Amino acid sequence: MKNVFGICSVEGQEEGVIDGTPFATVSVSEQQERLLQEGAEEIDSLQKRGSLPIGLQIVKMIAGTGSFLCALNFVFRLLEVGFQQTIDELWIILLIALLLLVIELSLMVWQRKRSREVAEKVENTLLLERTEFLYKSSRQQLGIPDDAQEVDVISTVYRVKNGREKTLYNQNFSVNVYHKSECLCFADTTQVYSIPLSSIRESVLVKKQIILPNWNKEDAYNSKKYKPYRIRQNNMGLYFIRHYLSIRIAEERGEFEIMIPEYDVPVIEPLLPHPVVS
Repeated sequence: MKNVFGICSVEGQEEGVIDGTPFATVSVSEQQERLLQEGAEEIDSLQKRGSLPIGLQIVKMIAGTGSFLCALNFVFRLLEVGFQQTIDELWIILLIALLLLVIELSLMVWQRKRSREVAEKVENTLLLERTEFLYKSSRQQLGIPDDAQEVDVISTVYRVKNGREKTLYNQNFSVNVYHKSECLCFADTTQVYSIPLSSIRESVLVKKQIILPNWNKEDAYNSKKYKPYRIRQNNMGLYFIRHYLSIRIAEERGEFEIMIPEYDVPVIEPLLPHPVVS
C-alpha cells in the first residue's frame, strides 16, 4: 500500500517521484510554480539563519540530556544518604550538571535571538505579503473553495534498494481538503489530488508513534487545544505523534493510503464517507 503523498527518492535526481501522481487532476501554471519555488527557497534560507548550526544543535541536545541525567543521579543519591554525604561524594557531578545547564540555556537564548532577527527581516522585506499573494493566486488557479478545511498530511520519503523500500524520513505539510465532484480533494500550493469517495475503503486510526519535523498550526503543540494528543518535542525540535489516521484507498490504480496526524482527525472525519475505526 503506497502513500499518496509518499516520495520515492531517486539517486542522482534532485526531486523524487510522488506516488500519488495518478490522482493529480489540476496544477498551477509553470510560471506560478517557479514563483512559488523561488519564494520557498527564500523562506528556507531565512529559516536556516534563524536556527542554530547543526553542530550546535547537537551540543545543545547533549548538554540538555547530560544535565538532566547528572541531576537525576544527584537526586537519587540525595534520597539515599542525605544532603551532606551526597555533596561530599557527588559535588563534581553537580558542578557538571550546572555547567551543562548553562551551556544549554546560553544556546537557547542565542537561538531565540537569531529567530527574532529573522522575523524582523521577513517583515522588513515584505516577504509575508508576497507569500500571501502567491498563496491566494494558487488557490484561484486550483479552484480551492473558500470553505476548504486545512489539515496536515504525512509524506514518507523512501528509497528502493535491492527491490526493498527503505524509509529515509517523514515530513508533514498543510493542505486544503474539501469535496468536489464526488471526490475528496487534497490541494497543496501547486496541485490538487482528487480521491473518488467510492474508492475509500476505510479510515483506520493507527496506534503507532511517528516523528514529524514541522508544527504547522497557529496554536502551540502543547496548548490547551492539542494537549489531549500528548505531543512531545525533543531537543532537536522534532515532534512525536502517538497515532495517525490511515485513509485507505482501493481501486484500479492500486492500493494507497493518506496519512493524517491524529490531531487533525476531528477536522477531516466529517468529510470521510465512513466513520473512523479505532
